[in-house]
Amino acid sequence: MPYHSNPDLGGFTTHAIELFTSQILIFTGLRIALGLTWLAIITAKIVLSGIVGIGFFIWDAYYQNYVSKILLAALYIGVGGLLLDLA
Repeated sequence: MPYHSNPDLGGFTTHAIELFTSQILIFTGLRIALGLTWLAIITAKIVLSGIVGIGFFIWDAYYQNYVSKILLAALYIGVGGLLLDLA
């Protein structure tokens, strides 16, 4: 189905209008996807905790019962997610 220019819209095609109005939903989807990716990365680092990283830090603090370190890591993860959301 070809798109035709509409003189009432100043020559814009309906395809350009549909793309313009769908940008809000596209960027909302990207924002949600970025948040879920951040969650998946942190979860993978906790499950596959090696020697370094935030996952090992949380896992080690959990086994040594350091609640303050766990809260610090949670704050770090939250700030990182907020910075990714603002970017």
